[in-house]
Parts: sequence; C-alpha cells; structure tokens
Amino acid sequence: MKFSVTIPAYKPYYLKECINSVLSQSYTDFELIIVNDNSPFDIDSIINSFSDNRIRYYKNTIGFGTEKVVQNWNKCLDYALGDFIICMGDDDKLLPNFLKDLSVLINQYTKLDIFYSHTQLIDENSKVIKTFPLRPQRESVYEMIWRRWNGGSMFIGDYCYRVSALRARGGFYDLPFAWGSDAISAYEVAKKNGIANTSVPGFQYRVNRHSISSHTDNIDGKIRALKLERKWFDDFFKENPEEEKDLKILASLRRMKHAHFVHMLSADIIHGVMCNPIQQMRYWIANRKDTGLSRWELLKCVIHGLIRK
Repeated sequence: MKFSVTIPAYKPYYLKECINSVLSQSYTDFELIIVNDNSPFDIDSIINSFSDNRIRYYKNTIGFGTEKVVQNWNKCLDYALGDFIICMGDDDKLLPNFLKDLSVLINQYTKLDIFYSHTQLIDENSKVIKTFPLRPQRESVYEMIWRRWNGGSMFIGDYCYRVSALRARGGFYDLPFAWGSDAISAYEVAKKNGIANTSVPGFQYRVNRHSISSHTDNIDGKIRALKLERKWFDDFFKENPEEEKDLKILASLRRMKHAHFVHMLSADIIHGVMCNPIQQMRYWIANRKDTGLSRWELLKCVIHGLIRK
C-alpha cells in the first residue's frame, strides 16, 4: 500500500523539522505532498534544501488563508496518488514508526477506512509534554466521540484515511478556520465501520504561539464554526445505531451535548480574556446571545480568564 503524507504549508518555523520527520519513516512506500498556500515566507528555500524524489511540491497562486484552510487540505487530497492519506500541520512531527504501525493496522482491518495514531503533544523545542491515553484497538464512531468529549485528543494529523472513502464524502469537512473540521471529517469516515487505533505513539502535535488555535482575532469565525458543528451533531444524533452498546453511549452523548459546547466556547473565552481582557470582555458581552451561553456561564469564563492572567 502507498501513503500520501500531505502538508498544507504556510509557516516556515518548524517546516524543515516536519519534512525531516516524514522522510525518516521506516516504512518507505509513500509520497510527500507539500502545498504552499501562497505564503509570504520563503517556503521555496526550505523545500529546495531537500533532494528526495518522493517530495511533490505545489504552490497556490491565490491563498485560501486561515479561514478557508480546509480548502487547502482538500487541495492536498486532490493531488494524492496513494491509497491512504495523512494531512499534517507544517509544525507537527511524525515518529519513525508512524507509517509502519498504521500499515500493520490496515492489513489487519482491511474493511476499515480510518485509522488513528497514538499521539503526543510537544512544545516549541520538540520536548514531549503529554502523551494521550491509549485507546482500544477498535472503536465505533460513538466510542470515538465519547472519548473525545471526555478528554481525548483530536488533531487532523493523527488520522489516516482511505483516499477513496474520504473522496466519496467530498473530502475533509469544511468549517471556518478548520474549527471542528478534524473531528467531523473523522466521524464521517468512521460512521459505518468505526476505527482502529495504534498502541505506540507515532504522531506529535506541536503546541506553539504560531498556530491558528492560539489566535484571538478569529473569534467570529470560531463561533460560526461551533454553530455549524453543533448542527452536525444535532443531525447525527437523530439516527439510532444498531449495536446496543452504542445506543447507551448515544444516550449519554445526547445528555452531554450542551455541556460539551459550553466547554468548547468557554475555552475560547478564557483564552481570549487572558490575552486581551478589556477587548475580549467587551466582545463576549456584546455577543453573548450568539453563543447560547447564559449570563452566569459567561461570567464564570471571564472570571477564570482574569484569574489565569
């Protein structure tokens, strides 16, 4: 089987380290597709420092930008020639066993369309700061959601998709600023047969000041994305699964839904207030009704942000 490892590139800060981690894979049947989203940085020089015929480099003449970043993910998917695709951030890393471990799972579970690599968080110096809990080797989509809503990880790069299955669904699920796109994309592909998970860390997500998630100037887009994400769950939760265990999980998820989205919004509010207290407090007070939060829920978030500052 052939993998298409794709990097929708814009930032230069960790790109060379990212590329090196892909080229260092113990499993060698892959292509590396890099799509430069009309970056103002000198991405060309970084790419030209490598000499490897597995690299395919493309440049968008007009950039999609951060709000439409999922469209660049789908541009990567358009270029993919492999059987399976991974779309990773330009600041993330793969451990050398990443593709090998996925290939073992794929050969074991031939009817599945999505696979997950056990994930770690790293800091700006590539130091591991957290390893997420292990997942069962097999999960249904309802188990996936339950674990995500109870402290699990969800990043675009730790999921591996069968290319044909992802294309059949129209590609990665498009939401503003990719806020929730990684999650829904995975759930859509896992709906029918579920997912298989590796047991050894293979993907490393970098926490850093340059990531979209650290910004406070895209709050309107995040609110729109959260509304659209909630609508997706409203629709998805209307249908009952066949398995008895999944019915029980779904009942729990339906009860948790409001609290989950309050938690998601709360994280944005707290982060914003920590970064810019006056501006962010004015914004959230003016737009509270759009968020669906009660006055008390909003007040608690503001207080938490001020305390953490």
